[in-house]
Amino acid sequence: MIYVLESHTGQLQVETLERARLIVYWHMDQFLAQFGKNQPGDQRVIDSGVIMVALRQIGMRNLGFMARNEVKKWCAKPLSNVRFDQALQMLIDQQQVWLQKRGRTVLIAGNFYAWR
Repeated sequence: MIYVLESHTGQLQVETLERARLIVYWHMDQFLAQFGKNQPGDQRVIDSGVIMVALRQIGMRNLGFMARNEVKKWCAKPLSNVRFDQALQMLIDQQQVWLQKRGRTVLIAGNFYAWR
């Protein structure tokens, strides 16, 4: 639909598909926020959604595993350390994120297979 509305001709471009995917993800998040199973408004669920959006953005840019503080910088909503850690622990428990350890640093990446 985006392709037709913007009056493009020829083959579909990759950036058009990426924008369409972002729109679909946003609508899926809105649907799950309204009708998802973790209602009503547990703060950890809300904060984990913010972290998941950040991890999706990181993953779509192929940045791979990132340190905890770097992931926190990508979050659209500023989260305190306690709220970030609680939401991250919830995502770990649900196997929504992958962890990797390099030295003393724990790196985080989204488990995109679990988000389907």
